[in-house]
Amino acid sequence: MDTFPLRRGHLLLAAFMRERGWTQYRLAKNLGCLFSVSARVLRRERGVGADLAARIETATDGAVPAASWVENAAAEDVATYEAALAEIVARGAARTGLFGRPVKDAP
Repeated sequence: MDTFPLRRGHLLLAAFMRERGWTQYRLAKNLGCLFSVSARVLRRERGVGADLAARIETATDGAVPAASWVENAAAEDVATYEAALAEIVARGAARTGLFGRPVKDAP
């Protein structure tokens, strides 16, 4: 299955959830959506539209702004993405998902 591009929102949401101890279930409950929707967003198997981005911003009290899911990011946001990705790779998490679970190898 193809994945959607990594957005600043993915990184912010993962960090927010880690800091607050939120599970995917709690995220789904606070967004008012199915668990499968939140799980697919976190695995980048589903895009985030304006409505869902606004609900994420509300559920996280603004910690994950709706604008963080927009494709046309400012130059400073691109630097933030690259720094966050470099940190993830440096920690050896290149073969794990957003929450440290191993990624299955493709057949």
